[in-house]
Amino acid sequence: LDKFMVRQNDGLMAAQGKIDLQGDIKIEVGARGIDAAFFAKLFDANLETQGKLSFTAQVSGKTKQPHTAVSLEISQGSVANASFDTLYGLFILDQGIIQVLRRMRWI
Repeated sequence: LDKFMVRQNDGLMAAQGKIDLQGDIKIEVGARGIDAAFFAKLFDANLETQGKLSFTAQVSGKTKQPHTAVSLEISQGSVANASFDTLYGLFILDQGIIQVLRRMRWI
């Protein structure tokens, strides 16, 4: 994956790196101002989600069970029936376990 870019209105998502579906993965993905509802639908989440999503993610290790570090921010958003001005989080996914390193919400 040399370079991948997607635009959504004023938002942008980009990725670069190497993906071997039978071996290793090492990619970086970032987004700024993407509609958060897009990602809820992409991951088949059954949650009403709104807001502008910005994130950075680094994915490495074996493709079938990667190590993933994600930093995200959703502004002017809501998840289910909880609305907020800004939601910020740092997460690690490793060996099928999600660690929440930091979660903050400002109303």
